[in-house]
Amino acid sequence: MRRGWLMEDVIIGNAVVDMYAKLGVLGSARAVFQGLPIKEVISWNTLITGYAQNGHASEAIEVYQMMEECTDIIPNQGTWVSYIIEEYQCGRTPNPDVLCNTRIKFGTFIDAISSMEFDYIAYGHYANVVHQNASDQMDKPSMLELSKDMPTLPVYVSLIGGTYLSVLISTWQGLKVKDQTYFLSHLSQAQLKRLIFPLGSIPKDEVRKLAAKFDLPNKDRKDSQGICFLGKIKFSDFVARHIGEMEGIILEAESGDFLGKHRGFWFYTIGQRQGLRLPGGPWYVVEKDVKNNVVFVSRNYYSFDKKRRLFRVGSLKWFSGLPSKEIG
Repeated sequence: MRRGWLMEDVIIGNAVVDMYAKLGVLGSARAVFQGLPIKEVISWNTLITGYAQNGHASEAIEVYQMMEECTDIIPNQGTWVSYIIEEYQCGRTPNPDVLCNTRIKFGTFIDAISSMEFDYIAYGHYANVVHQNASDQMDKPSMLELSKDMPTLPVYVSLIGGTYLSVLISTWQGLKVKDQTYFLSHLSQAQLKRLIFPLGSIPKDEVRKLAAKFDLPNKDRKDSQGICFLGKIKFSDFVARHIGEMEGIILEAESGDFLGKHRGFWFYTIGQRQGLRLPGGPWYVVEKDVKNNVVFVSRNYYSFDKKRRLFRVGSLKWFSGLPSKEIG
């Protein structure tokens, strides 16, 4: 009888998953979750959070990726929190804006207005869209290859295009232009083909001048650096609340010399300079030992020996022509 209630009532099922997760009995939490006849976003969030809070980041990411494949599930604030926690516990620096853009700003919103008549939706991202016919791209080099011979040397960080279009980063020779193409790197063709970005090729300083000229209400607004759903909460406080603090040591990468202590490797990201509070700098974070909670720093972050030719990447979106030979 009780098992029948569990299988029929998703609220009870979610509560049982949460109970097992908080007790650290993750195998049972996973088993109950898998047995739920209906899995709501709360069901997914509960299991993801359970894994993340118990230090099982790889399992949390696995479940999140399963959730991403469910087209009828829309991630919410709880999902973003779980995603951030699990990524930091893996030693990576997450970017929830990419996921939010894919599923909310350019996902749910576009779906909600799809019945309305419109040609394009204009957004304020600093990016450009290049339209091209499918027949022009079939069996031809990708635009990343072609860009090497372009006189204006546009830099492609991520190509999103394929059969219909590709996104071109707004970095033109001799002109400093803010680039936000990376934040759009997971959008689909169906999303991209309905978007335009009026600010794409305009320098940020010029945009500010135009905003002042037309007396726009946001003319003096500072650039957004935080995460929207956190509001005024400091990001470091958010991380400390959900992951906690654990004292570790800071070592010089080249010599192994002890330089100081830190609150936990998850408060630091590769390339970080601010907040280290070490004498004799500037120092940069160059490596993190997740297992032993050690942060390695160097004063030679930009030296030749620090350059990398090999990277581990994932979640690639390659929709424009044939993959580059250098990547494929």
